Amino acid sequence: MLLVLASDHHVVRVDCCVYPQEFGDLKTVVTRSELEDRTVDLVEALLVPVRRVLDETGMTKSMLDAVTLVGGGSRVPIIQEKVKKLLKREQLDSVSTR
Repeated sequence: MLLVLASDHHVVRVDCCVYPQEFGDLKTVVTRSELEDRTVDLVEALLVPVRRVLDETGMTKSMLDAVTLVGGGSRVPIIQEKVKKLLKREQLDSVSTR
């Protein structure tokens, strides 16, 4: 499980489900900058459907009344920033799925 907060670093812990006695759990500290550098391709891939919807519907960014992010990714700062930049928004709404 990876939990990314708005802090500068976070502990990442992955519980080993297969042969836990032999391999144990993985635990490391990753900085926000390191995580963003390593996931830039994934974040860019998340924007593809947003661009596609705008293109296929013929809508422009200015036609959107509101933008709401849903799910775990909505709490990831780099995703919030990329969506804001793409859609030229100052603020995004989000819905917690918990």
